Amino acid sequence: QRLKYLPLHTACLSRSPLHLVKEIMRIYPDAIKKRAGNYKYPIHMACDAGVDTDVMCCLIQAWPESIYALDGDNNIPLCALLQNKPLSPDQDAIMMILLASFQELQELEAESTKRM
Repeated sequence: QRLKYLPLHTACLSRSPLHLVKEIMRIYPDAIKKRAGNYKYPIHMACDAGVDTDVMCCLIQAWPESIYALDGDNNIPLCALLQNKPLSPDQDAIMMILLASFQELQELEAESTKRM
């Protein structure tokens, strides 16, 4: 069976440069929230492929909650990153970006809960 990938999935898997990822997201902004045929979101594929930090930041900025998204194996993107051997010199930096994003979202959620 063929896997169905959107251009954003393919861009993440192929470690495309930031300008291409941004252009794809400009043309099809909902692609960030679409799973591929393997039940992975673009952020999971980016972690699998070891994209550059600027691409990872772009993906998270487009959909911050994606750091909590589960793939078909019930892994969040951080788990996908940790399961892979180092593919990129940016892998440690990407891990720090994901961890910082968790903290930021938790702080925002706590702040909004206080307001209620």
